[in-house]
Amino acid sequence: FVEIKEPAITDAVLDILSGFAGRFPSGWLVCGGFDPGVVKQVASAGDWITAIQLATDDEDYGAAHWLHPGFSLAGLPIRSAKPEVISLLRARGFRIWFWTANSPEEIQKAIELGAEAIISDFPNRAKLLIDQRFS
Repeated sequence: FVEIKEPAITDAVLDILSGFAGRFPSGWLVCGGFDPGVVKQVASAGDWITAIQLATDDEDYGAAHWLHPGFSLAGLPIRSAKPEVISLLRARGFRIWFWTANSPEEIQKAIELGAEAIISDFPNRAKLLIDQRFS
């Protein structure tokens, strides 16, 4: 997963990532950010990469880029994730990732909300809790 924080570097990032396109199954490279323009550009790069739209705590899920996206992966902030938002996005066909789940409580919340992936600064904590939960 690569987050583009500055829209001006999107072309350069996609150029670098395209060099890895044949090394992973189609769509396994994930790239995006908070800027809908960045996500739209990533989504149009091809099926070798998956675009993720990251959401803020006070995101407007009625905004045009959430209603008619060229992508189907949403990155929600775990600290403000609500079941009703998750249900809404899943009904629209979105897969859900959560960011940034660092504490055991946040990681547990992400698991309970059905995360398909957890973005964390401490992946070892997430792995430990996931292994405990599903073993």
